[in-house]
Amino acid sequence: MQTEGMLMRATGGPEVLDLLTQLVAKSLVLSEQLPGLGARFSLLETIRQYAHEKLAEAGESESAHDGHLAYYLALAEEAAPALRGSGQAQWVNRLRRENDNFRAAQAWAVHTENAEAALRLASALTYF
Repeated sequence: MQTEGMLMRATGGPEVLDLLTQLVAKSLVLSEQLPGLGARFSLLETIRQYAHEKLAEAGESESAHDGHLAYYLALAEEAAPALRGSGQAQWVNRLRRENDNFRAAQAWAVHTENAEAALRLASALTYF
């Protein structure tokens, strides 16, 4: 599962911004400012692996994967009509940055036999 880009829209709120700022200052989270898209946060690979282990230990791994799938399905469905409109180039650029996340979400949908989500995701990304 990829977590880039997901944190801000998924949880929002000032406490998340404070936490992210602290993690960026300690070089545990990378921050990138994208024109027209705002901030994008990504975890270092070692931190991502540690987080996956802790989620599994806490029995929260499936819930995290389900949340990831829901977020990226919603993003894909939001993008679908724009991929045929005047904002197409901006959306294609945004979706390219999230391609690994879409693949991870699709893989999770297939792994859990969530055919509806898998088909909706594939359909929404047809023009991408």
